[in-house]
Amino acid sequence: MKSKIERALREEELKSERIAIVIQLSLVFGLFIFYLISPKGFDSSKGIWFEPVKLLFSVYLPVLFIRAFHTWKARRISIGYYVYLLFDVVAVTVLIFSYHIQYQRPFSLSLHAPTFLYYFIFIVLRCLSYDPLKVISVGVFSALAWTGMTFYGLNFANLDRIHSFADFVQPNSFILGVEVDKILSILGVTGICAGAVYRKRRLLENFSQRNVYVSAMERLVGKEAFKSMSDKNADLAPGMGAKRNAATMMVDLRGFSKLSYEMEPERIVGYLGQYHKIVATQVFRHGGSVDKYMGDGILIHFGAGAAQVNCAANALQASEDIYNELNRWRGEVQKEGVQFDFGVAVSIGEVIFGAIGHEDRMEITVIGEAVNLSAKLEKHTKIAKYRVVTTVKTFETARAHGYNPQLSHFSLPQSLVAGIPHSLDLVGIGDPII
Repeated sequence: MKSKIERALREEELKSERIAIVIQLSLVFGLFIFYLISPKGFDSSKGIWFEPVKLLFSVYLPVLFIRAFHTWKARRISIGYYVYLLFDVVAVTVLIFSYHIQYQRPFSLSLHAPTFLYYFIFIVLRCLSYDPLKVISVGVFSALAWTGMTFYGLNFANLDRIHSFADFVQPNSFILGVEVDKILSILGVTGICAGAVYRKRRLLENFSQRNVYVSAMERLVGKEAFKSMSDKNADLAPGMGAKRNAATMMVDLRGFSKLSYEMEPERIVGYLGQYHKIVATQVFRHGGSVDKYMGDGILIHFGAGAAQVNCAANALQASEDIYNELNRWRGEVQKEGVQFDFGVAVSIGEVIFGAIGHEDRMEITVIGEAVNLSAKLEKHTKIAKYRVVTTVKTFETARAHGYNPQLSHFSLPQSLVAGIPHSLDLVGIGDPII
């Protein structure tokens, strides 16, 4: 389960980085276009010898495209990705530092540049990620970068160090407290964003874990059963259920018990798995649910978990396909010297679909007269000499809802079924057992 959750996190992380790089490319390219068409704040005739914005974009844009290519081709985000994050911060810092050179002004011009806000853009951009370490990394890189700018301004830029905020607008002024406040702001925003990303990651982990549990439960009790019970507002408890008209089917593999004494367990389980797969595949294809596997017996229902008007038609169509597939499989295993036979019975009626058992160990199942009748009819297939048997009522209901028999069918009137106090009109489907 842990590996599935980790895989889900990696996939989401990769998606988020692809979104982030698209946004970053769009922002940077848009800013570059805006810079090219906007009026410049300097006069190149006065000795301005370079434009750092153009130089930066000429280097930064190709790196971004390489980064986008790597992100799209990657299957996971590697540790080398942090080099790109560092490059983002270095690029902004170099740009800010170069302003006072471009405009030939004191270093305080660079310290006052609004481009400082780009640090926050990079921090917030990492919030698209599911890894708080990326947010923290960008924040720490930014704080260290501005600490370096502050250290340079304090020791090498020949600025006038003042303490009055009212004099801060002077061109050569420097207030250490202002720069420290900027650093603390970077770290504060970083902490908030990292906390938000960590919370988002935990939510994703919980959601992924829930999906793993849901997938496991669907495989254990069936999708229809799980959905039906989980849609209820109340907590699942023994005795909860719903009454519905449904079709039930009982399938039994004959000869299995005898072979279990004559064959090694591994081989027996292998044959049992093949048989279960054949039956379940046809059941699912026709909208049914496997209620439970009982060794060589399988209890199936159509329309119990969620109402189906044509449940009888679906059940009989599935029974024909099961008949064909199990006959084909019987032929294959006979070549290996193994003899199997089978019986299938279908009936419709009122059932209760719900939870039974103890609060600490429950089972979602279907109970009712139709279930009991299917079990008795399946045993009767040996006497009736047909591998598929159903009641006339079920057969006629299925025909009324679109069932078109592809196999031969025979009327079995006034049949006496063990455990039923009165005779039943039955229908045998498929070739008779000789």
